[in-house]
Amino acid sequence: MNLKRTGVVKSTAARDPQDSFRTVRQQLRGDASMKIMFEGRYSTTAWAGVNQSAQARMAATAALAESVGGSVDAMYWCPGDEWDFVLIVSGIDASGVMAIKKVVGESGAMVSTKARVLLDADEFDAATPGMYAAPGS
Repeated sequence: MNLKRTGVVKSTAARDPQDSFRTVRQQLRGDASMKIMFEGRYSTTAWAGVNQSAQARMAATAALAESVGGSVDAMYWCPGDEWDFVLIVSGIDASGVMAIKKVVGESGAMVSTKARVLLDADEFDAATPGMYAAPGS
């Protein structure tokens, strides 16, 4: 998400650092335009389904993301890595992330999962100015 384009950050000119902090905090807690990267390791049973049809697994994954208001940007399998797949989902908030993790966890399809918020350069820059002042400064 380009924060300048959406009007969240209008310019990089002088602004109250607390405003930047609040904007990013709000985004991380509930902005439905976040991008989330999920990493996961399939259970033995789930691998059987993936081996039958990776396309079917992608379709099921897309349906799960859509059920919480998101969409799949990309899904990659990672042979020989710690994780079996990487999934990038857009348009969900923290509740959507938790819903996906709960559904997947309860299904027994995953041995482990990890979810991370992804920030582009504009989002990163908006998050960092003036957020910390050293004591005495």
